[in-house]
Amino acid sequence: MSFLETRNDVERTVGKGTTVRNDERYGREIRYPKVGLDIYAPGPRHREVAFAIATTSSRYRTADGVRVSSGLKQVAAIKGIECIDEHDCQHGNVHNKPGTAFGFRGGKLWRIVITILD
Repeated sequence: MSFLETRNDVERTVGKGTTVRNDERYGREIRYPKVGLDIYAPGPRHREVAFAIATTSSRYRTADGVRVSSGLKQVAAIKGIECIDEHDCQHGNVHNKPGTAFGFRGGKLWRIVITILD
C-alpha cells in the first residue's frame, strides 16, 4: 500500500476493505483489517486514491522507533515534533506537504496517521 495508489490497486494487494466513514471533505476512511491499516481516499469510487494512511496496530514503527502504545515522552523526543497538548503531536504537517500525526489516549499513542496532503 502506498500513497496515491488507487483503492482498486490497494485491494488487489491486501484484500477488500470496509468503509468505516464517509466524509465530504476527506472522502472515505477504508479499513483493511488483515494488515491493520486504514486509508483515507477522496474522490469518486472508481478514482479514489490513498492520501493518508493510518494505523492503530503496534506492528508498525516509524523511522524513530515509535509505534502504537509508545508514550508521549518518546514521541515528544522526535526532532522537529510539535505537541499541541497531551492528546496530539504532529511532525512535518505543513500545508500540502507530507506529515505525521500522533494521537494519544491516557498518555499512550493509540493512532498514527501519515498524510501527503492536508
